[in-house]
Amino acid sequence: MEASQIPNPPQQGRAKATLERILSATEALLADGLFEEITMAQIAAEAGVSVGTIYTRFPSKTEVLPALFERHDAQVGVQVEKLLGELRADPRMGLAQRIEAVVGFSVSYHRRRRGLLRALTMYTWQNPDAIPPEILAERGKQYRAVAELLVGDGRDIGHPDPQTAIPFAMSLVASACKDRILFSELNPTPQRPRSYADFVRELSSNLYLYLSAKKA
Repeated sequence: MEASQIPNPPQQGRAKATLERILSATEALLADGLFEEITMAQIAAEAGVSVGTIYTRFPSKTEVLPALFERHDAQVGVQVEKLLGELRADPRMGLAQRIEAVVGFSVSYHRRRRGLLRALTMYTWQNPDAIPPEILAERGKQYRAVAELLVGDGRDIGHPDPQTAIPFAMSLVASACKDRILFSELNPTPQRPRSYADFVRELSSNLYLYLSAKKA
């Protein structure tokens, strides 16, 4: 959904401030709960506005999500740039360290923003055309930059096809975070790592073996 397609986009400073309060309130509630469980009344109370004010802007709770998506995209873009800066800062960083930095970043971010990411993931699953092309292009650019930094000079990657293996490894990280963090209640398995630190180590070590092992 394009920015201009957000229901009743705000035009004045006060309206924009109210919108930010609504979005911040929704995010605050998502820090401790699930989107499907919170109500418009709770959002209004958290934002300090009337329920009618919210319904004037958003006819339904689901219609808050495109605005949340746009705001979150700007935030995650900044965080990914920080990760890229860390990876570029030390060109001597080995493959194992690069992998652990990417995995650690992903796990930490998914944990901090679990409720929001869960809601946005479900929204985009149900509305695959809702992501504006320019956002897809920008995230794709950052994704490729992370992939290039993971490859490095290629000397410590044993996989015969790094250009295929790296994107696959990154997709495994995303899938593991969704399974272990965002939707953990749907996949209760006793074999899971005991802590998130263990999870980062296990996932990182498995990806290292996949990318570094030379294939016959």
